[in-house]
Amino acid sequence: KTGSTGDINLMLTCLLNRADIKASPILFSTRDNGLVKKAFPFISQFNVVMTYVAVANKYFVLDASDRVTHYKLPPSKIVNTNGFIVEGESGRWIEVLSGKNKYKVMSAVQGEITSDGILKGNCLVNCYDYARVQRCESLMHNREKFKEDYFIKPYSFCKIDDLIINNTEADSLPLEQKIKFSSVLNSSGEYRYFNTNLFSDLEKNPFIAADRISDVDFGFLQDYIIFGNYTIPPDYVFDGLPENITITTPDNGVIFNRTMKAEANLLNVRMTVEFNRSFYPAASYTGFKEFYKKLFD
Repeated sequence: KTGSTGDINLMLTCLLNRADIKASPILFSTRDNGLVKKAFPFISQFNVVMTYVAVANKYFVLDASDRVTHYKLPPSKIVNTNGFIVEGESGRWIEVLSGKNKYKVMSAVQGEITSDGILKGNCLVNCYDYARVQRCESLMHNREKFKEDYFIKPYSFCKIDDLIINNTEADSLPLEQKIKFSSVLNSSGEYRYFNTNLFSDLEKNPFIAADRISDVDFGFLQDYIIFGNYTIPPDYVFDGLPENITITTPDNGVIFNRTMKAEANLLNVRMTVEFNRSFYPAASYTGFKEFYKKLFD
């Protein structure tokens, strides 16, 4: 346990070549380390070595030190950046793109509200691609902190009665989290209020600063899908429902859609947030911040 990520991946490169699978080292600067300048490829720009494999018309970037990322998924810390392949006399650059892979979270809530103002329900949260990687890494590091960070702190108004996690070892399947929860609703006079944005991974607006110097680089495209079915007691009716709405940024980089439909004592909710860009320059921050404020409002 004294080797580096580079040592591990150079060993992988050698093993693949021994197995007649052509592989080469590839140098990256991780997102935390900053973007490389292709015109000045000094070795000091790079901080990680991975393995590059080209098979037919496809390529794979592999990190053997990563215990949770599927081999078809470019590692999250370098995806949508440029890598320098060390082969031949001069090497070559390649842009490692995410393709169809996204940070995707789907949550589906089935809730029932009792006459005494208690919301009881079950929720299924499925995390795909980079959302799966992020949560698996957190889960592997500290299971209790994982539960605290994703299900307790953001939803302090809820009591988590049970949490079951599936597919932790099946890296081609979404990470499945089943939650059983309850919550005491806020009330005012004869009205009771409840939140339909539960376990969505979109609880807090991170862009509240008046100004921003650095660019916004999410690293990958994102999809959030929120479903909800809520039943209320027969002697209650729905009132003051949020309107059905679609809002977008001027360039359609982010699209939010909300649909709510109430029939008798059943409310159906569907909300989606789709990020069609992963990078937003600091110069466009004002408009980006205003959209986020509108979204969270």
